Amino acid sequence: MNSNMVCRRFCDLPSSTDKFLDKNSGSNIFYSFPWYHNFVQHIDGIQEQFRAFSVSQSMGNTNTDANLDPDALLLMRAVVGTKFQTRKLESMANYYTSLFGPTINLSATDLGGTCNGLATAIADDRPGWDQVNLNPMARDTPTFDAMNNALLGSGFKTEPYFCFGNWYLKTKGRSFDEYFEGLPSKLKNTVNRKRKQLESGKRGRFEIVTAGDALENAIATYEKIYSSSWKVPEPYPRFI
Repeated sequence: MNSNMVCRRFCDLPSSTDKFLDKNSGSNIFYSFPWYHNFVQHIDGIQEQFRAFSVSQSMGNTNTDANLDPDALLLMRAVVGTKFQTRKLESMANYYTSLFGPTINLSATDLGGTCNGLATAIADDRPGWDQVNLNPMARDTPTFDAMNNALLGSGFKTEPYFCFGNWYLKTKGRSFDEYFEGLPSKLKNTVNRKRKQLESGKRGRFEIVTAGDALENAIATYEKIYSSSWKVPEPYPRFI
């Protein structure tokens, strides 16, 4: 028997949530606790909109840390307008997010039942939701189909839609030189011409900084260049 929980403040999540997310994120940053924590702290309005739905094996009071061993956790945000506007439940995601979905306990064996529990928690939440938007979920995963079926089973009508694609090139073991030689001659000429311009100017250099004392200086340099470029200023620089 599953029991469901709805949490309306990020700070009220059980203290074990960070370990649960990190353990079951599959090393994906978009499912990690630091990602969600940063999101809540620095994106306007998220703290007031926060909703967390979890489904756990029933072990008494699921609000206590000792008893919380969820099968899944789904972090959402409530977009609620005036009295007569649509009540929307949106993903805890925005244009910074490349992937979203429920975090499933890796030891959970019944994916369908787990997603049914999440859908039931959403359907039972009051006041009810007119629209639930899970975006961007990966279409080619078992969780996508399981959540779609679960929502249908809970009385929702579902409509999968295209959001964006993950475009990449299969290099088939080629080195960079081999890849470059396979490019159209016009593109190779452009790259070579731009490289010579950069090298002859003696003003540019490439650095890769991954950690240590130099990291803060590198970030500051990046932000200085970004602010003086043609790009539109970041709406949430602290998130970045």
